[in-house]
This record gives sequence, C-alpha cells and structure tokens, in this order.
Amino acid sequence: MKFSAASAFLIAALCIAPLRADSFDDLAAKAAGGDLPLWGTLVWKDKPAGWKTQWSFGWRGHVYRWVAAGISFDEAFRRGFEGAAQIMSGHGAPG
Repeated sequence: MKFSAASAFLIAALCIAPLRADSFDDLAAKAAGGDLPLWGTLVWKDKPAGWKTQWSFGWRGHVYRWVAAGISFDEAFRRGFEGAAQIMSGHGAPG
C-alpha cells in the first residue's frame, strides 16, 4: 500500500493530537489539494431502487447535512455539488 506525503501527514496529525471535526475536515481538504471539504457517502439500496446519499459541507462555522434516496449515480453527485453551491451562494441549506 502506498501513501502520499499528504496522507502521511494526515495520519501523523491524527496520531499526535485529537482533532475537532472541523479541523479534521480542513486537514482532509488540504491533503486532497482542495480548500473546502464536501463529504459524501453513497450506498446502493434495492428499495427504493437507487443510491442513498448523505452529504456534509462545512461553511462559515456551520456544518450543513442533507440526504437523498432512490436516485441515479449522476444525480447523487449533482445533488452533492449543487447543495454546496447553494450554501456558498447564500441561498440556504439544501433539502
């Protein structure tokens, strides 16, 4: 198994001191080469047929969470990114 320098740093940081959720998000985003962390899980469900998603996005000191179920793979990602864009544009939390 290979680790990049960024992931090794993240693992080391986790071992050195306990981290708050928001600082972990920041470290993970930086380790991936980004600035803002958008977290998502996608799980296939037979009923209703489609992907069940859970998204989490930290913005200006608040963590927003939203879910969807019974959607296509493409729609799952679209809802994740559109939700983050909606938050950043000041149009409230995704539903």
